[in-house]
Amino acid sequence: AYRIILKAREARAPLDLDLPEYKIDIGPDGRISGVRIGDKFESMKLIEEFMIQANVCAAETAEAQHRK
Repeated sequence: AYRIILKAREARAPLDLDLPEYKIDIGPDGRISGVRIGDKFESMKLIEEFMIQANVCAAETAEAQHRK
């Protein structure tokens, strides 16, 4: 499913901000024990794209209402 949506995304030529998501590890003492780059699964990217599509739909609807 994500690959199909990815093709539509590429056609829009969006600004690509595919930045890493950092995870902070906390030790048993409550202090930071490490910082690492978290995993980014295809399912997470699919959800992100759905959120973007929802924003696009909301913007198009608001613009159409404004024109009336």
